[in-house]
Amino acid sequence: MTTENPQPVGQPVTLDDGRTVWIKVSPASARLEKSGHHWHRWAVDQTGRRVAVASYDTRSVATAHAAVWVARGWRHAGLGRRLMDMLTAAAAQHDIEWLTLSTSVDDAAAQQLLDDCGWIVARRVQGRRARVAVRLARDLRPGVAAHAA
Repeated sequence: MTTENPQPVGQPVTLDDGRTVWIKVSPASARLEKSGHHWHRWAVDQTGRRVAVASYDTRSVATAHAAVWVARGWRHAGLGRRLMDMLTAAAAQHDIEWLTLSTSVDDAAAQQLLDDCGWIVARRVQGRRARVAVRLARDLRPGVAAHAA
């Protein structure tokens, strides 16, 4: 009798290096997300081990604090970028205009991810922490004309 690992549950995503992760959401998080005030996803590998997390919680009507974490062995494969894209699309759907994020100044992968997103409008470094403000692209937000000033 052979034992097979069951296929992980969630949305499969193939990364730049060919590995696959599955993006999941908990039932509790799904209930909270209906209000638009909270969004939470995690990625698991083929064994079901959590390898990345992305989330946001609103701080005001148009602002949310966001976080993205990717395990070391999974960095530089496009996972952080994919989660950031999902997070910003979800935030924009709920009319979130600004995201704030914090990262260690020593975390080169996180700094590169934020720089690559191209939306940073402010960065403040205090000690070993960098706080970043990101303004979501106008064309991502529903009901906002891309050409509007």
